[in-house]
Amino acid sequence: MKKQEILISIIVPAYNMEAYLDRCLVSLLHQDLDTECYEIIIVNDGSTDSTEAICQDYARNYHHIRVISKINEGMSVARNIGVMNAKGLYVCFVDADDYLSEKGLALLLPYCDGDYDLIRFWCNIVHPHTKSQFTPVNIVETFCGDGLDYIRHYGLETFCWNWLYKREFLANCHLKFVPRLIGEDFRFMTDVLFANPFVVSISLRIYNYIIRSDSISTRRSKNHSRQWVEDLSKTICYVNERTESYRQSDAILYTQIRHSLELKFVSLTSRCLSADYSLKEFRSIFVMFKTIDLLPLRIIGESLRLRLVRCAINTLYKMPLLYLPAKFIYCQFFLRFIYPKLDRNG
Repeated sequence: MKKQEILISIIVPAYNMEAYLDRCLVSLLHQDLDTECYEIIIVNDGSTDSTEAICQDYARNYHHIRVISKINEGMSVARNIGVMNAKGLYVCFVDADDYLSEKGLALLLPYCDGDYDLIRFWCNIVHPHTKSQFTPVNIVETFCGDGLDYIRHYGLETFCWNWLYKREFLANCHLKFVPRLIGEDFRFMTDVLFANPFVVSISLRIYNYIIRSDSISTRRSKNHSRQWVEDLSKTICYVNERTESYRQSDAILYTQIRHSLELKFVSLTSRCLSADYSLKEFRSIFVMFKTIDLLPLRIIGESLRLRLVRCAINTLYKMPLLYLPAKFIYCQFFLRFIYPKLDRNG
């Protein structure tokens, strides 16, 4: 009997995830998929807790789970190694502190029979002060087209884990995560969409993204914030450079990309406030973004909260002396009392 083709390879990078790994792996085992048609590849990224022991225990009990243990080199390298070792027609990424909704991937199988390079699904943000998102009863396609047209509709993407990627597409386009880069998802997804894949988007919320106070994305130490600003600045400049060719040739595409970069700059500014820069350092960062015409930010019709944030950033740009009191208010008041209670979907 011919062995069944592996359709989906689920790649799980794990570094010191002993408190969360069980929940993640149990969710992956409850996808209502034949164990011959999918595999789970856990990349143990040099964990120093009991993560590796947990991984090996699952691998002993489930033949479709593989463990790759390596020295600690970061999320990007772990994901790249997972893709290199994958056997599935498609690959997807699940962080070890997140999980998938039960039977979610099984609902995507009909789309794996198509010619799609990317299959996009959606996520739930799990946080005590975040409202649950509406999940449609009926599965509908919200988009079908090429990657550049996807950008024209939705802009650039921030996260890499709510997609199925055709493994052959990633290989043919030489698409990999950049090592040792905070916010590597944004750079990776930009390269993926600029490669102009054939994309379908499905109205299913399968991925459950957990917001933890001690995760890489929420950490707010001075040194980490400075590294975040440095890395995100490089990525914004990289994307901006790749975008210039569209300024005259495709106004809609160019505008959507710039809009995405402005949203990223809002995130970067928040990190500037927690990085405790000197006034001179802060000015130099804003001057750099003025040179690529990202400042001042446009005040356009989004949520009232985001419009107010954009106004505040433009005020800092025009009156940089306000940076010193602004960082005090941000760190001592906003981060401590307001930010933890914000609805992350608001």
